[in-house]
Amino acid sequence: MSLRRIKHNEAKIININQLILEMKHSMESFLGKKVKLVTDLDQRIPKVKVNQNQLEHAILHLIINAKDAMKRNKGKITIKTFLYELKTKFEPYAFNAVPGKYIGIKVRDTGIGMSNEALTHLFEPFYTTKGKKDGMGLGLATIYAFVREYGGFVNIESALNQGTEVTLYLLKSEELEELSESKDNDKKQIGVNPSESSKPISTILIVEDNEELRDLLEKILIKNSYTVIKADNGKEALEILAEKKNNIDLIISDIVMPKLDGIEMIKQIHKLNINKKVILMSGYSIIDPLSLDYDNELVFIPKPFSMNDLLQKINELH
Repeated sequence: MSLRRIKHNEAKIININQLILEMKHSMESFLGKKVKLVTDLDQRIPKVKVNQNQLEHAILHLIINAKDAMKRNKGKITIKTFLYELKTKFEPYAFNAVPGKYIGIKVRDTGIGMSNEALTHLFEPFYTTKGKKDGMGLGLATIYAFVREYGGFVNIESALNQGTEVTLYLLKSEELEELSESKDNDKKQIGVNPSESSKPISTILIVEDNEELRDLLEKILIKNSYTVIKADNGKEALEILAEKKNNIDLIISDIVMPKLDGIEMIKQIHKLNINKKVILMSGYSIIDPLSLDYDNELVFIPKPFSMNDLLQKINELH
């Protein structure tokens, strides 16, 4: 099952507890008799405006992952809903989230758990703890992007042989509306029309060695009226820049790549005096743009990120 293949409906007001109860029978059928499914639903949580189709598949994806983590397909999975108030945006598990009231959806399993190494890379697009025979996909990175679209965040806690706990935090509808209004006002103040977040004024070079992610970024950017050129490593990007540097306005590049990584590519661009704006992206490390000797604007965006996060970064560089 892959979330990127789902045709999404418009967001609407739904009762999350009711949705989970409606899904429970089909989830129990999928899990079988050896895996016990328990629901612990807080009846105080309000209805929320969200894309129901996306939320259903996010929950199903977590259930599938939980079952796969069970030894001999035997154990217990608990789905819990609750109210939560984030008091500061500096909580390490709530990167870039706004303080406010959230609805939590927690899926906890008694499976084999994950190592600290796995947790470090878990939100990388196409990263998996499963073998290749089990398939690859956007997985938790896609769930994260969906939750971020609604002003939320994701927290994961796990330890080897102690199970895994994944919690989705969705911003309450009234606070999400306030956040949207605030972002629209910010865009007006910097001269960006909120209904036209991207205009056909630039050509973007995508440098990313993962073909599936590279193609996904291309589709999103073209949909937002950008012209796109692609390279699968820094060496190929330099060759393209040498030929088409006058036609390229922005470079979006991964950092960890074969042949020539993103940091080395930036150094070469600087030496060649190719003055282009750059967005560096990575899930492996945090880069301080000021630490790089570069003449033009350079910003960093940590993976995972939503497409709105990326488009906003692009807008900031216009």
